[in-house]
Amino acid sequence: MKIAHLSPIRKTKILAAAALTLLLSPAAFAGPDVISLAGEWKIRLEEPRKGEAGMAQKWFENGIGGTPGVLPGTLQLENIRTPAATRPVVADDSDNGIAGFTTLHSYRGVSWYEKEVEIPADWQGKHVELFFERCMWETYVWVNGTPIGTRNSLATPQVFDITKALKPGPNRITIAVDNTNSKTSSMSGAGIVDNSPADEEVNTAMSRFFNQYDHPDAGIAKAKDVKFDIAGHQLWVSGWNGIVGKVELRASDPLRMVSANAYPLIAKGSVRLKLLIENPAGVKGEATFNTSITPRKPATGKVTEAKWTATLTGAAKETVEHVIKLQEPVLLWDEHTPSLYDARISFSAEGGKSTGLKEIRFGLRELGTKNNQFTVNGKATFLRGENDALLFPLTVYPPMDVESWRKIMATLKEHGFNHLRFHTCTPPAAAFEAADEYGVYMQVETPMVNTTEGSMEYAESATTDFVSQELRRILDAYGNHPSLFSVSMGNEQGNKLVEFRGSLVKFGKDHDPRRLYAETTGTQARDKTVPLRGSVGDYYITAHPFSGLEPLCGIAWGGGNVLTSSRFNTRPPETVFDYTVSLKGLDKPLVTHEMGQWAVYPDLSEIPKYTGAQRAFNFELIRDRLAAKNMLDLAPEFTRASGKLAAILYKEEIESALRTPGLAGFQMLQMHDYPGQGTATVGLLNSLWESKGLVTPEEFRSFCAPVTPLARLPKRVFTTAETFQAAVDLANYGPSDVTGPATWKLADQKGSVVGSGEFSGFTAPAGAVTNMGKIEAPLSAVDAPQKLVLSVHANIPGQLPNQWDLWVYPDKAAIPVPDGVELATAWDEKTKGLLREGKTVFLVVDPRSLPFAVNTKPTKEEGYKSRAGTFDMPIPGNFTPVFWTMMMKKGQFAQTMGLLLDPKHPALAKFPTEAHSNWQWWDPVMKSSVMQLDALPPDLTPIVRVIDNFRYNQRLGMVFEAKVGPGRLLVSSSDLVSDLEKRPAARQLRHSLLNYMASANFQPSTEAKEEALDNVFLRK
Repeated sequence: MKIAHLSPIRKTKILAAAALTLLLSPAAFAGPDVISLAGEWKIRLEEPRKGEAGMAQKWFENGIGGTPGVLPGTLQLENIRTPAATRPVVADDSDNGIAGFTTLHSYRGVSWYEKEVEIPADWQGKHVELFFERCMWETYVWVNGTPIGTRNSLATPQVFDITKALKPGPNRITIAVDNTNSKTSSMSGAGIVDNSPADEEVNTAMSRFFNQYDHPDAGIAKAKDVKFDIAGHQLWVSGWNGIVGKVELRASDPLRMVSANAYPLIAKGSVRLKLLIENPAGVKGEATFNTSITPRKPATGKVTEAKWTATLTGAAKETVEHVIKLQEPVLLWDEHTPSLYDARISFSAEGGKSTGLKEIRFGLRELGTKNNQFTVNGKATFLRGENDALLFPLTVYPPMDVESWRKIMATLKEHGFNHLRFHTCTPPAAAFEAADEYGVYMQVETPMVNTTEGSMEYAESATTDFVSQELRRILDAYGNHPSLFSVSMGNEQGNKLVEFRGSLVKFGKDHDPRRLYAETTGTQARDKTVPLRGSVGDYYITAHPFSGLEPLCGIAWGGGNVLTSSRFNTRPPETVFDYTVSLKGLDKPLVTHEMGQWAVYPDLSEIPKYTGAQRAFNFELIRDRLAAKNMLDLAPEFTRASGKLAAILYKEEIESALRTPGLAGFQMLQMHDYPGQGTATVGLLNSLWESKGLVTPEEFRSFCAPVTPLARLPKRVFTTAETFQAAVDLANYGPSDVTGPATWKLADQKGSVVGSGEFSGFTAPAGAVTNMGKIEAPLSAVDAPQKLVLSVHANIPGQLPNQWDLWVYPDKAAIPVPDGVELATAWDEKTKGLLREGKTVFLVVDPRSLPFAVNTKPTKEEGYKSRAGTFDMPIPGNFTPVFWTMMMKKGQFAQTMGLLLDPKHPALAKFPTEAHSNWQWWDPVMKSSVMQLDALPPDLTPIVRVIDNFRYNQRLGMVFEAKVGPGRLLVSSSDLVSDLEKRPAARQLRHSLLNYMASANFQPSTEAKEEALDNVFLRK
């Protein structure tokens, strides 16, 4: 590579990219029949403003000119040609600028690459392919000015047969990469889009050539003025431009083995090999095949050697099949023992001349369904799933090396997951290789998005043809990987194109029966308009109930106010709930769709991490807004407290799914942040798959594992007059049956054991939920108030006991106001008078009386904008945090993100708490409204702080104290006066606050003026 003329910075970038490419290229492809094209290329970007259009101006004929660049690479990483994005300047409280990470160098258009390649003389007569592992999006190729064709796969390698255009010696390869997916592209007419550019003659000739090119990956002719509506979130969020992974020339004999597929025959201890032979010369006669099948470490099986023959008919393409009996012991692949085999297959013909070699890796794994459960090798399994959409902020394209994906798969398994869904996309081969090794079941999806009116038209065959071809390409490229568990025909398809999606499922089952197929991901399993919808697929993926109204997740997915549509806000805390009623009448396995979506306050300490293709400008704006409100020092605490609440909710959702008999699995949205859609920081890990310090893998795996104890608590809050009772189940989707003993313990925070016991007389069969027994413990001797922890240990090696928090309070029906404290229920002249007299006042305001949650001042045009989504209510108390993101579902998300507390504050001494929301706060929170405290002095710290969402960042509280003139004031906006005999948590909180007010500790240091308090309590 000649780079002496480049600047030091450019030299460093190019050398680093080339070194990375060499590092990531598997050694298996090195050799005399492969020429790597990684390294320096000439690159030129079209500049429409200058009238540049490479196709019309025939850049491919005499060289593109341009400047040095690198392939593999993308314009988002290797781009000094377009100006860098800058952080937007936006008004406070605007959602502009916080819609997600910002790609520093965005580019939508056509990039051109050119390289001279020396072809060795001994390649004369060889079949030569140009191989691009992954592209975004359409590529066009010329060799020595001769047009070769166009490819458009998003999910698989793009391969060009360039045999006829090559010659020994130097050859010029020219590539155009178009990521616009637009009818106005300068490449229109040259491939899948058709809109006449300036040079009609050139365009027509190229269009005719490309669209009639005899190759299954050739471009698809489309009607004029129609663009694709596919690719989904992957393209919307990270529409990079370039070619990544392997970029190389591959030479082989014309008579060659194009593909080799292994089909397990577990019952026979065998594997059926299906080989596709290309035979352009029409060779006939006997061909000899030699096969070596070797177990991979850590497997301990024996090598199988086989030699066999088949007769070639002379057809240009033909399939050869053969069944090979494997040496004992036959090793099976699943999540528990992901045993793999390496197969080396060679064949010779024409009198013994070697003509082909294929090396594949496969696992002996057979999938099925039984009793609405998935089966792997005949054993029932349960999908514990996470979601990914190939969003990688440092590169914007997915990792192309196995080691990076090993880290992701290891993280999944460490947290107890066995399943990974790819949202509207398919990862590269490296991801499947890593998943094969770790035993992860992968669901991929065709890039078909919502087929609603105005997007994908029924009559638009080009789009459906593309999706059909993409499905075939996915199956052909990745079919040997046992980790490829299933394929869905796209995300949230509604009830459009039902017949088309059904035809895709039928094709998949016929073309590759080694995996399962779903018609779509995430919409109603059945409805009145399409009564047979879903009957073609092997399983459903939905958040909507199959029967009844109860959603299959913690909130009515897709709509509804979170206050009334989430069971975490409408039902007192318990762990009995499951989805049995919602599955009535179910006729095949069902996996819950996008479960969770509970947001965590952005971790602003991550900002320095994003120094690659994308920048966290949204986090920077949030940081600056916090600083303007004098709360920047609280940012780490906001993240931790809101994250702990999210973890609590995720735990309950996962357990609800696990304790539901007949449910086939869940897909969580999601364990790591989703950086591309409205600052959706819904992860307990960040978008780099790194821990936020909210939960350890061991803690998470205690409730998300193949074998998980599940306690059914009828409630979380008790009194000393009650006896604690709970049933305990064991969800066993491990490799074998589990028998006792299992142990349980109920203990307080001081280590005192309230009750303990053992479950010994049970057998929990693999693939089912089994009741182990019941727990009973009187609470009369508990030193209340006290937090207790119930732990159940199933004695699974390497797994922590599962635990549940509960609270026990004294059985006192009345909490009198102590002497010296005045109780007030309104901020009025009477209350002000008491304070002016130097009295100590406990003000419990009516939550409904607080000022409206107005975000901006009203104007004639827009009226009031209420944060709460209505015009006539304060910010409501809400146990759940923001749902998904502040930028979407604005009628559904919560306004706040949980509580931030000081457990050592004397006001909470009689109300045991952590620094974050937990279930004992449910009743006080849901019977409250939030006080807006920005009008009060900045040094006033709420006793019970409510974390605002990261758009508004107001100082909010539920309990605060202040000095008002000569008087002392403590305020609660939670209802601590009504129905206290039925509300032990509210009663105990009231007691704790009053006990503090009656003590010498109650000495508020911050003074609040009456006028400022008017702004907090009075509507204007």
